[in-house]
Amino acid sequence: MDNGKNSYLQRMKSFDAQAKIDGFIVQLSTNDTRWSGLDELEKISQSKNRNDFNTYTTIGAIEHIISYARETWNCPVIFYTNTYFNDRNYEVLIDKLYKIKDKWEIDIIDLYNDKELNNMTKKTLNLYMLFDNVHPHKAGYKLWWTTAIEKKLYKIIGTKNNI
Repeated sequence: MDNGKNSYLQRMKSFDAQAKIDGFIVQLSTNDTRWSGLDELEKISQSKNRNDFNTYTTIGAIEHIISYARETWNCPVIFYTNTYFNDRNYEVLIDKLYKIKDKWEIDIIDLYNDKELNNMTKKTLNLYMLFDNVHPHKAGYKLWWTTAIEKKLYKIIGTKNNI
């Protein structure tokens, strides 16, 4: 959600609008489930007009980001989720993201529901993640998330660009 100068939405608007990019990738933030109630998460607009979205809600900001990226860079928009960490609100947000996927024809790299990716011992999980099971250590990014995202991203971008 747009909750200040460091929000995804505000940071995105500081990117070079003339840049040639292959895809715009956004993390489905775990923080948004803490600041936004489930009622707000459930409101997906019927519109595709960027000015119609309530960016002070998570879903409104997501739709605004998609619309802005498409209009500005004319590129695929891809969201990725965190790996599993047992949070009902995040699960609801992921479900809403899939509804947005259908509306906007975006791609999702769903690490949260990837059973194979999340199938590891507690010892390995401790190597990859902080105690909260939400934030990866460097090893988690390098050896776990990046590898998984890279494989899926290559399929998405490669397919769209005939690579």
